[in-house]
Amino acid sequence: MKTTISRSLSSVLTLIGLTVMISACSTNYRAEGKGKDNDSKVKYETLLEQYNQLSVNNRGCGAEWSMNRDLESCESIAMQLDRLYVENPRVSEIAYLNAMISYELGKTDKSQYILDTILASQGAHSKAAVLRGMIALQEGNIRYTEELMRRQIQLAPDFGELYEVQAAAYFLDNNYTAARQSLSVAERLGVPDWRLAYHYGLISESELDWAQACSHYRSSIQIKPEFYLPRSRLNGLFAQGTCDERGRFRK
Repeated sequence: MKTTISRSLSSVLTLIGLTVMISACSTNYRAEGKGKDNDSKVKYETLLEQYNQLSVNNRGCGAEWSMNRDLESCESIAMQLDRLYVENPRVSEIAYLNAMISYELGKTDKSQYILDTILASQGAHSKAAVLRGMIALQEGNIRYTEELMRRQIQLAPDFGELYEVQAAAYFLDNNYTAARQSLSVAERLGVPDWRLAYHYGLISESELDWAQACSHYRSSIQIKPEFYLPRSRLNGLFAQGTCDERGRFRK
């Protein structure tokens, strides 16, 4: 069961983290000036809008879109981003979007290289750190993620998703107390309740606290009915006779 739960936590961070991070990309473009810089900004914002529109139409680039994703359009956006990145290698927003779409298209090595380049520069790079941390967790590199989150939290202590990924690392390291503490901070910083409830459910399930696991999963579904992962966990617990058909603990 622990292996399944671990994969579920990595999956949920992958699926929901990207959606959260992309929403901030269009507002932080730091290249200023006229001419080439302005042209690059326009191209970037155009590609970002095209990417977001695919997601709005349920045809996004990530694996979560499965058979519905518009792979041709995603590849086209990725190719244009590659060219834009070559022209603007130091603009972190272009680099990050390129890394993210590369990751979604299964080009993990390329994404990791770009993210490492971003993180090697001075300053806080919260979105890049979140994605890089998720990749490391999926590769089983828990210690790297813990250290990366620690460093980035020092630089940007108000970025809630850093604590969320930190909680995932602690969870996979069987440090449930630390995971709860990180989730508590993430909650105060505005990470959505439906995600937090799911994470708490995974921790409770790992601790064999079935009543709390059922309750947390049920809460996650009530807040966001379309979020399928807690429903999948509840279905499994129902099949085991732990939760009833309404997601309540069977005493």
